[in-house]
Amino acid sequence: FLLASRVGWTSGADTLAVIPVTAVCSPILKRGQASVEFRPAGPRPFSLVTREGHCPIEGFIRPIPPLL
Repeated sequence: FLLASRVGWTSGADTLAVIPVTAVCSPILKRGQASVEFRPAGPRPFSLVTREGHCPIEGFIRPIPPLL
């Protein structure tokens, strides 16, 4: 998620997007792939874009590191 750097998020290579489970977002979860869109203004700066529509990205998180 290289576009996440637009809001100060670093290390986009190890990032997960938090998305809601909706009719538009569910196919993305099954496919595991979508395009990311960034809008500098408005209530939803990031969304995943597919043929089904726009799926809002609610936030970004990092995976929990493995316990040693």
